[in-house]
Amino acid sequence: MTRILGLSRSGNHAIIDWILAQLSGRWLFQNCVVPEQDPFAGARPTDHGACHESNLAGFDPEGVEPGELDHLLFSQEDCFLRSAWGERATEIQESAIEQRLGSIGTRIDLLILRDPYNLFASRRRFNGTLLPEATALRVWKQHARAFLGLRTCLSHRFLAVSYNRWCRDPGYRQRLAEQLGLNFTDARVDAVPAVGGGSSFDGQDYHGQASRMAVHKRWRHFADDPRFRRLFDDQTKELAYRTHGPPPWEEQSLRSPLQEALPA
Repeated sequence: MTRILGLSRSGNHAIIDWILAQLSGRWLFQNCVVPEQDPFAGARPTDHGACHESNLAGFDPEGVEPGELDHLLFSQEDCFLRSAWGERATEIQESAIEQRLGSIGTRIDLLILRDPYNLFASRRRFNGTLLPEATALRVWKQHARAFLGLRTCLSHRFLAVSYNRWCRDPGYRQRLAEQLGLNFTDARVDAVPAVGGGSSFDGQDYHGQASRMAVHKRWRHFADDPRFRRLFDDQTKELAYRTHGPPPWEEQSLRSPLQEALPA
């Protein structure tokens, strides 16, 4: 069983799609399951209308039988750590899965983190319902602290995945694949999944060429917006620097109102 957690627009589905493409055996993915509920009972439909994907033709998750699956994956978005992976949530999820599958197998938890400047630019651009920005920023800070190992309410270990590095570094992807027990092929790394309309900025225009998307420059669209700049307090800037390094305008040697508002 693999549980994947991250704020919406963090590249979650790009990474999930990449994982699914490299799995061997029979798999089921449940999209955006409801916290502290049976993962099979509460999930969010994808753009195709179903709450799941599987490599088994005509698969019905409601009728799953023990031994029918080799891999079960499910995602959660916009959740604080305790509601997603706390002891109560884990007990509910594992009990429900064991009743259906007989065993959960080895559990792996993935926490996906994107730098806040591009993340919140993509969230602003997204034409859909999301958490209020102030709440989402609190979630991001909690995830960032856990990512760094500074403070967490969890009693178990998890894999911390940087979306920024996943996009840029094939070696990073290969090491992640090894940690997940995947046969690394890097398949579908350039895909743009249709879930949620694809990219907030580009839709699926770059499907098959995802590396051409300016995912590290989304902040530029809101650089002159004072409300956007005010989102990033000193605590956020410090956590962002520690999780993702220098802010993107420094990397690109670009001047911007954010350069003054958000010093490294």
